Amino acid sequence: MTVKGTGNFDRVSSPVLASSDGWRTYTPTASFKPADRAGNEGKKVFEQAVIPLDASIDKVPSLVFSYFDTAKEAYATLRTEPIKVKIAPDSQQARAPLSRKAEAEAPLSEPSNANGSNRKPGGLAPIHVGLGSVAASLTPIFENPWFLGAQGIPLSALFVGLFLGRRNRRLSNDPAILKKKAVKQTISRSVREMDLAIAAHDVQGFFSACRRAAQERLGDVCCQVPESITLAEVKARVGNSAEGIRRIFETADAVAYSGRTFSQEELRDFRDLVVRELKGLKSGK
Repeated sequence: MTVKGTGNFDRVSSPVLASSDGWRTYTPTASFKPADRAGNEGKKVFEQAVIPLDASIDKVPSLVFSYFDTAKEAYATLRTEPIKVKIAPDSQQARAPLSRKAEAEAPLSEPSNANGSNRKPGGLAPIHVGLGSVAASLTPIFENPWFLGAQGIPLSALFVGLFLGRRNRRLSNDPAILKKKAVKQTISRSVREMDLAIAAHDVQGFFSACRRAAQERLGDVCCQVPESITLAEVKARVGNSAEGIRRIFETADAVAYSGRTFSQEELRDFRDLVVRELKGLKSGK
């Protein structure tokens, strides 16, 4: 369908064939070809797709177009001539009217089949709605008591870590603790020297290490300078309550002044005595 002339072509709408019982129509498309630069003169072409639904149709109906005639200063109406057509029937098209009539007369609800659906033969299956997962409560997680309690775990761990850190720093700088560590290290070093002296059968070196270990332990127990502790000091302080310690000092003095010798087996026995007596002093005996 082509409209030619002069005027405002933007306001020109398409003469269309409306859908009816015998026709299926689609929205027309339009294209304008101007004859001047201003676009006031030219022609506008409309195209519309139509499909006949009945083989008995023998013509395309007339189309009507109205416009304003500026020369006559009045509205005019144009009407197209009907277009004769001959339609060859198709088996599917021939059944279309009957199918539409049967669908219109069909009841709104049909009996369900064995699985409870209303599916028609050849049609789509109905949509099945699943419940899915459910929640026992809609309470937000941050309002649950266990969630609030769980937040206290890292805070508690932080405070415990800070407390232990401060405690360890305080203990590491405690003079009494530092002194005990030094005494323990000196005694351990003296015991190693005793073992080396036994292996070398060095009697003088062995008893020197024994005396040094005993002095360190007694100095720690009696709060006295270790080097100032002698046999007389041991007898005055411990008396007969620490016979093993007194024997250590007596034997060490005897070896230092008389040059007495011992076998390696005797040195090992004396080493065990020294270690046993030092542990007794440590435990407060």
